[in-house]
Amino acid sequence: MKRRNFLQTTRQRQYKKKRFGNPDAKKPPMKWRLLLGALIVTLTLFSIPFAFAFAPVFAFQEISIEGLTSISEREVYEIINRHTSEKTLQIFPQNNQFYFPKEAFKEELLNSYELTSLEVVTENRTLTVKLEERIVELVWSVQNEQYFLDLSGLIVERLDEQDQAQISARLADTPQPVFEGEVRILHPTMPIIIDSTRDSVTENEQIVPEGFVDHVINMDIQLRKYGINPIRYERRESFNTSLTVVNKSGPDVLISTEEGIDTQILGLQVILNDYRDRLEELEYIDLRFGDHIFIK
Repeated sequence: MKRRNFLQTTRQRQYKKKRFGNPDAKKPPMKWRLLLGALIVTLTLFSIPFAFAFAPVFAFQEISIEGLTSISEREVYEIINRHTSEKTLQIFPQNNQFYFPKEAFKEELLNSYELTSLEVVTENRTLTVKLEERIVELVWSVQNEQYFLDLSGLIVERLDEQDQAQISARLADTPQPVFEGEVRILHPTMPIIIDSTRDSVTENEQIVPEGFVDHVINMDIQLRKYGINPIRYERRESFNTSLTVVNKSGPDVLISTEEGIDTQILGLQVILNDYRDRLEELEYIDLRFGDHIFIK
């Protein structure tokens, strides 16, 4: 039996091909496997945006809004629904965590409402909106007539019956009334100032200097952080920068609308620390004179 040398035969074929073959007669075959691989990779990358957009696992299942006080929840939901019903590039639905336009949504909320903070989180199939409203006015009461006072210190308008009912409930520390239909809900910590120095005010009247309202609002925020929950502020002397804060539980606090807020709050901290367990013994805390704090 004749033994064949397959290795020798293969080498001869390769030699003949190199020596006698015409290199221009035929181009080498295309590497179809490499081309197919590149095509698969391209299709995969192209399909990823569609997978993120149309896969049910990424669509919102829950919408949560936190921090609303006076802003209508229905209005915020309407803005959300409008954005989630639209499409990016007219192709990709925005009702999922990858294509929801967070920046455009935040810009619309900031342009529509007065907010001090806003955070929008899209994860775990949940859209969460966290916001904090800015107080932009307070209530000024004269002879049982109540008006809105804007940040410039201008009397804007008289409260209507529904507004007055909400303020009366706050002053009496009773539950807020329930209304039918659309009602403007007042900010629950909007300061209320009772002015016993005047007989009347008129709309568009400038009754306090610019900066006064801002000062009271910011002071109110700081007081609440330290457990002082104002029911109302009382103005007892004409052309006086002092206000008496009637506290929901504990001593009254006398503040100045000209003295720095930080200085007054620092003084409050000192008294609260020194009288932590016996605040009920105090009638008032006077913070109007800088580093000099008076108590009774």
